[in-house]
Amino acid sequence: MRTKASLFMSCSLALFLVGCGKTNPMLEQHPDFIGKWQSDHDTLVIEKNGQVEYRHKETEEKQTAHSDVEMSSRSDLKASITQFDQKQFQIGQGEFGQVFRIDRAPYQQNQHWQMQLNGQVYTKQ
Repeated sequence: MRTKASLFMSCSLALFLVGCGKTNPMLEQHPDFIGKWQSDHDTLVIEKNGQVEYRHKETEEKQTAHSDVEMSSRSDLKASITQFDQKQFQIGQGEFGQVFRIDRAPYQQNQHWQMQLNGQVYTKQ
């Protein structure tokens, strides 16, 4: 009886691990997007299973005659890809989502992978 239970658990674990390693169908046609990307203000991690982490940090400095003010904003979003085509991809939905316009798909320049989304150049880390 223990042998059957152990065999069942081993098979279940193997199926689970194979499922985790599978590429999201939306990314199968766009494998060059998978990876960790960095721009001046953003970090974008696209996993092959379709999960995406997006971090945006922006700092703005203003100087007046009497003071220097530094304002900072940060947003973090972790969601699945919900739409992907040649022009754009979306993670999440509605106010809990983000659309990325693909200005230039991943390409190699000076031995580094880059892409341009929403007007920003990202470099693969």
